Amino acid sequence: MILEYCEQLKDSGFTENLVENEIGERYGRTCYEFSAGDSNGNSVNLIDDGGGVVIIVSLAK
Repeated sequence: MILEYCEQLKDSGFTENLVENEIGERYGRTCYEFSAGDSNGNSVNLIDDGGGVVIIVSLAK
């Protein structure tokens, strides 16, 4: 589901300075990170560490 969500973010315009990586495995899951911005200066950072997901959204003024 996380990879599908990241694809939705890209489809929504979050493609600038795009970083996507598998960052290991934990609890039998592949851990993943995603970071990107859009043309309006908004950004999304996502980290799935296998035990949970943290999403940080920064909105431009």
